[in-house]
Amino acid sequence: MGIMEIKNNETEEFYVLDKYEDVKLTKKQKELVDYLITIDKIKKSKDFSLIYNKSQKMHTKYAIIFIRENNKQRFGFVASKKTGNAVQRNRIRRIFREFVRIHKDKFKENTDYVFVGKSILKDNLKNLKYKDIEKDIIKVIK
Repeated sequence: MGIMEIKNNETEEFYVLDKYEDVKLTKKQKELVDYLITIDKIKKSKDFSLIYNKSQKMHTKYAIIFIRENNKQRFGFVASKKTGNAVQRNRIRRIFREFVRIHKDKFKENTDYVFVGKSILKDNLKNLKYKDIEKDIIKVIK
């Protein structure tokens, strides 16, 4: 389902066009639509193994990003036990997911991406902000 947004600058209203109907949205509703953008996730161990073994790697301070051409755009998020306890690992994955949700348009179509958190996150996670990780990863994505 293709969704296209159109903003009316005079009235600050947004229109979301999909193949079924045109829907007029307020600014708050548009923010909700942006929040609900779905991300296709890599879930099978077989897929992760294939990507790890046959992909290009990009290193950042906080993550390793595995990139592999595929027939559709998918994302995987990994935080091993080296990155901390369950609470810390979940936070790392949430930060990566949020980055992808916000910057999804900057990623190539028909490509798999796996974000793997580095162990340096374990020590810095309490003081680390989303903006720090965003700056780190955005350098590599461009």
